[in-house]
Amino acid sequence: MSEKTRMLFYALWLVQPVLQTAIAVIMFRRGQHRTFKYFFAYIVALVATFAVIFPAYWYSTTAYFYLSWFATAISFTRLFWMYSSHFTRCVISVRFYSSGPAW
Repeated sequence: MSEKTRMLFYALWLVQPVLQTAIAVIMFRRGQHRTFKYFFAYIVALVATFAVIFPAYWYSTTAYFYLSWFATAISFTRLFWMYSSHFTRCVISVRFYSSGPAW
């Protein structure tokens, strides 16, 4: 891998937690972490996961492999948890506020 490609590789890898940290800080300053608590927890968990996985990439490829799969499973369950909470909130609000029949 050339030096330019390697720098691009690491830059793209590091952009994700930087942007997610910025989103979490903005949400916290505006008080939106109370309204969107599941999304806020998901973003913070992704940044924490990156803080564990990125050093593992340097330490051992085997450790990185297993941590990456474990983090993907945890991330998937948190994402499902976040989507289900938002879906439940939307369905309940539509059901109680609509003038049509509640099925």
